[in-house]
Amino acid sequence: MISSLFYKIFPTPEFLTMHATGLDISDEAVRTISLKKGETGLEIESFREIPLTDGIISSGEIKNPEKLRSVFRSLNKEQGIIFVRVSLPEEKAYIVRVKAPVTSTDEIRGNLELQLEEQVPIPVEEAVFDYDIIAKHEDNFEVALSVLPRSVVTSYLNLFDGTGIIPLSFEIESQAIAKCVIPRGEMGTSMIIDMEQKKMSMSIVSDGIVRFTSSFSMGSSTLNEAIAKNLKIDIKDADVIRTTTGISAKENDQGLFVAMVPTLAIMRDEINRHFIYWHTHEDQYGKDHPKIEQLFLCGSGAATPGLADHFAVGLKVPIKLANVMANVNPLEKYIPDIKYVESFKYTTAIGLALK
Repeated sequence: MISSLFYKIFPTPEFLTMHATGLDISDEAVRTISLKKGETGLEIESFREIPLTDGIISSGEIKNPEKLRSVFRSLNKEQGIIFVRVSLPEEKAYIVRVKAPVTSTDEIRGNLELQLEEQVPIPVEEAVFDYDIIAKHEDNFEVALSVLPRSVVTSYLNLFDGTGIIPLSFEIESQAIAKCVIPRGEMGTSMIIDMEQKKMSMSIVSDGIVRFTSSFSMGSSTLNEAIAKNLKIDIKDADVIRTTTGISAKENDQGLFVAMVPTLAIMRDEINRHFIYWHTHEDQYGKDHPKIEQLFLCGSGAATPGLADHFAVGLKVPIKLANVMANVNPLEKYIPDIKYVESFKYTTAIGLALK
């Protein structure tokens, strides 16, 4: 999301077309992806993951900015990264659908400002927002409104002071993920499940625009903890078992499966709840939401074997692992240096790097 705050800092559109590295900032790690033009199209020029210790960022809130600045200085010095497009935390964002009268762009923004406090629990003077026009009707526009507290955007902007890195734009995680996962030009309706270490997010994308997003505090580390506790093993060993054996109901893996079932049940119920709500509630025009045609699984926890199939039970719609290279370069033409199981971690960063 390129906020109105950022337009004041970088008012010229040339900044939006400059080559830049995708910089994903999460509670668990800082991840970067740089793309370049190759013989068959875009290629990955470089990628890097820098794990973050607990307490530097918590649920998207920056707790230790100087630690992050140190990370950014090293990225600038060691990898020569200067221009970046940056993720903003899903947990702090609101994405809502509203109506706006058919009028000029400036007047639309003014009208949306008047509606802000009715739609989100943030005072208008403390909010930063952007919008996408979903559809034009006879007397109004249907708009997807993205809102964040100004304090959150400012705190992320201030991270780059004195680091040598210049942020060109900010974008909410779900919007960057959609840009990576949904094949370019696809105008259907999809649900994206992004599983990270400490959180799981679900977003619904229709006609290329994020219409809904929600997240909760469970992820792959929650599964690791359940495995470690039930099998009485070290947390690192639990992570190895999860990523190699995964979700298996085979006789010799019964202990592992039983260990994960309670956590998996909560995760699956949360997915089902949002899936059912979307299909059983009308939009603000009294019309049914478009049917979700496909589900994608991505994020650092997506490589858990059997996870997609387990989540798909009861949905009657298949869940497939996202091809994070779909909008970069078809894999039949180009084999990236990044390992397949590692690529899911970089979903957000890739979406940010794509113009």
